[in-house]
Amino acid sequence: MMFPRRLGYALLFAVPVLAKLPAEVKLLARLKQRGGAALGQAVNYPCLETIERFESGSLRKSKINNLGTLRFEVAHIGGREVIALPGSREFDKRTRAEMTGLGLSVAGVFHAFGKSVFGTNAATVQFSGWETVAGRRLARYDFSIPQYVSGYAISGATGVTAIVGSKGRFWADPVREELVRLTSEADEIPIEIGLRRVLVDVRYGRVSLPSGEVQLPETSIAESVAWNGREIRNFSEFTQCRSFRAESSLKFEDV
Repeated sequence: MMFPRRLGYALLFAVPVLAKLPAEVKLLARLKQRGGAALGQAVNYPCLETIERFESGSLRKSKINNLGTLRFEVAHIGGREVIALPGSREFDKRTRAEMTGLGLSVAGVFHAFGKSVFGTNAATVQFSGWETVAGRRLARYDFSIPQYVSGYAISGATGVTAIVGSKGRFWADPVREELVRLTSEADEIPIEIGLRRVLVDVRYGRVSLPSGEVQLPETSIAESVAWNGREIRNFSEFTQCRSFRAESSLKFEDV
């Protein structure tokens, strides 16, 4: 039985994966299966996010300026991203945009991006080929997520925050059956945000915890281009990840 490259993958997740399906279809089904199970666990994984911020290319100046370094504890609880200052025992009630100040702020990199693609049926996904990256044979898929089911929030220099749709691609390892990289471009950005383009590139890796190995973001790059030509790049690294159980008060305790 022959299968076209463009498939209605969402239809396949409602039935058992058959042995005769193409490798790329079975891999996507496994990613969806594993992603949904991991996102449903009570145990969450906060990490320390270190963000290096740079700006360049506005109409008034072209040199690269270092906007400084930010550090937050970041996790995903109750369907949303929460952050705290390092060392705090309770998550902050403010949003990421409120805590980072003016400049590019992209919420959802730590969790919502993966959830939108693998934890729900919001994304339309299609297989686009096999690639060899650093000696690994990876499957590449393209995806799109409409704004009305997206968890992707961005804010720009205007201070306005909005949920936007996205389109992008991701790469997966068929041997380990795990996500390796995900890139996303914001779609239909409201004019009041002040940005004409926002790109995010997330790299994933295995993190060893007392509860076992989990797949979490390792690094991310977020880039924005404003209507006046100003560019901002945020380089994030996620470290010191650990297990904890969330309480209704949004406090966290190591387990």
